[in-house]
This record gives sequence, structure tokens and C-alpha cells, in this order.
Amino acid sequence: MFCWHAYGIESSLGLFFCAMNYSVHALMYGYYFLAAVHCVPKWFPVPAITVLQVCDHRMPAASSSHCAFVALAERANVARRHPHLSSPHLPT
Repeated sequence: MFCWHAYGIESSLGLFFCAMNYSVHALMYGYYFLAAVHCVPKWFPVPAITVLQVCDHRMPAASSSHCAFVALAERANVARRHPHLSSPHLPT
């Protein structure tokens, strides 16, 4: 859902999330295929797939939170520098 919304508003952050998500899923389903045909190499780091899936869910939340913080901080700085542009809804 987030990726579709980010695509609709042309957010560069959404493209990063899409690329990361598609990469993790390609690796995950590639592993599932290899396991189904009993051809998983001994050196294949199976726990890495779980770590990548966790990162795939945590990184977007962290990045979005950081971007929201930066945007709100910038808005507050503009309100301090230009009080005539401020509104009661802006943080001070």
C-alpha cells in the first residue's frame, strides 16, 4: 500500500522501498524454489533471508519516521523565521 501511494505522489523514498522489497522477495522465492527442487547449496546463508525480511519491514518505518521528523523540524524553523506565515497548527 505504501509503495503505491509513494508512486502516486512521486516520492523517491517509495522507489527505494520498492527496490528493497522486490530484492528481498526475489531472494526469498529463489530460495523456496531451490528448496523445493532439493538444490540449495550448502554455503547458502538461510538465516540471512530472515534478517533481510526483518530489515525490509523495519527500514521503511525508520526512514519514514526520520523524514517526518525532518519535515516537521523544517516547518517549525520556517515558522520561527517568518512568523507571518505561521498558523496555530504548526509546532513551535
